[in-house]
Amino acid sequence: MLLFLGIFTFQLYAQTPQQREQIKSNYDLVKLAQLQAEYEEDFERKRAEALALAAIYGWPETYELEGGGLGFLVEVLDGQPIYLETTNRNAAITIRADRVHSGGSAGLDLNGEDMLVGIWDLGAIILIFAVNATMNLFGIMMEYHNQYTQK
Repeated sequence: MLLFLGIFTFQLYAQTPQQREQIKSNYDLVKLAQLQAEYEEDFERKRAEALALAAIYGWPETYELEGGGLGFLVEVLDGQPIYLETTNRNAAITIRADRVHSGGSAGLDLNGEDMLVGIWDLGAIILIFAVNATMNLFGIMMEYHNQYTQK
């Protein structure tokens, strides 16, 4: 895989505003808004129920993880509290995100206002590509073996 990365270079491009508008033109925005409202209502209902039960049973509403992440109560399932946890604190430390926020040492004052954000996990894509390439390589090797081995 390192050989592959060393030989090939990657160029990544995002969509232009015109391309984003064309993509969005195929969306059923009314249905998406309805689904968003339903999911928000469902989340808020489950959270309110969970908070009420937390008060009765003494469950914490929030807690801090060892690595600095946070957990917060979101619902109760089969009588058990379900917490949502943040797990990206180490990534934020690694990329030093604190330096680009207001007051950070980079002096950039980036706070995410009026920004369109897309998340693409390149690591997962590279892993999937590597697994797929390995499977193809084994397929080629098996085909070669079947063709040139005496039966």
